Amino acid sequence: MSSATISSTQPSTLGVGDLWFNDVDKQLFFYDGTSTILLAPAYSVTQGVSGLKIESILDTLNQTRVITSLYNNGILLGIFAKDSFTPKNAITGFSGSIIPGFNAGTLTGLKFNVTATNAENLNAVPAANYVRTDTANSMQGQLKITTDLGIIIGSADQATLRVTNGDVILANSASNRDLFINVRKDITAETGIRISGSTRTIDIYPNQPESQVNLAGNLTIAGNLTVNGDTTTVNVSTVTVEDKNIVLAKTTGVLPTDANADTGGMIVQGATAHVFVWSDGGAAAGSNSSEAIAGGYIMRCLLYTVKHGIVQNISISQQENILLSTEFQF
Repeated sequence: MSSATISSTQPSTLGVGDLWFNDVDKQLFFYDGTSTILLAPAYSVTQGVSGLKIESILDTLNQTRVITSLYNNGILLGIFAKDSFTPKNAITGFSGSIIPGFNAGTLTGLKFNVTATNAENLNAVPAANYVRTDTANSMQGQLKITTDLGIIIGSADQATLRVTNGDVILANSASNRDLFINVRKDITAETGIRISGSTRTIDIYPNQPESQVNLAGNLTIAGNLTVNGDTTTVNVSTVTVEDKNIVLAKTTGVLPTDANADTGGMIVQGATAHVFVWSDGGAAAGSNSSEAIAGGYIMRCLLYTVKHGIVQNISISQQENILLSTEFQF
């Protein structure tokens, strides 16, 4: 026959099937002939209530609900349940309603140190409100980056937007590639500015001849200026040219001839146009207005030809107080 022994230490006389109750730890053991097996409870008095505890409680509708409470050292960590309800009576270490799954207790700093594969909320914010790194995202609020390192875009980190010593830098780090600023006119996407890394050129509205560039301030050009248009309009009171000569009728890639220069010259716009132009047909330069010097008219119309560096065949339609010579040596 088996027997039961109550003592603070394990008896040495236990036989197969005997029970031993540790009256210090308040735990019951069974002896199988080789060793003692703990029957209950799973925790000692000094350990406090630890492990899972199955309980039946009432909700606010007086319905019985079965919960599984998780304890450690006498402290409630949380409650497992399969239903949603509100406990009728207060539960020490827990506050609020219960939902299916695990419901954390009120222990300060309670955390699960595990890797979560999914979550409905993070820091009380729904998961759908967070930006993902593996898919396209849409943000309704402002994106603020507080580091000067900025933003890097592209499969090879080509595009960067950063701050250096207070300066904002937009760059394409790819070698010999371009930087575009595009806009949309009505339904058509257009290139507004193109900066070429290979040719070091800047195009503003390329292939858009009707486009216009407005500059409110001054413009300084350190190099040369080439205008490939039909008309150049200068709306200023004074034009100052440092060079001594102005060359007209010179076309790039075309051999200069007198025929190309025909009707070329200068026109001063007054009540009528005051003209000084070259006439290829007359092989001469002519003016249609008087030129005044020291109170007198020099000429009304001057036609001349040049041969071997000598001015010949002078024709003056009106003159006053002027000394003429048939030849002027250049």
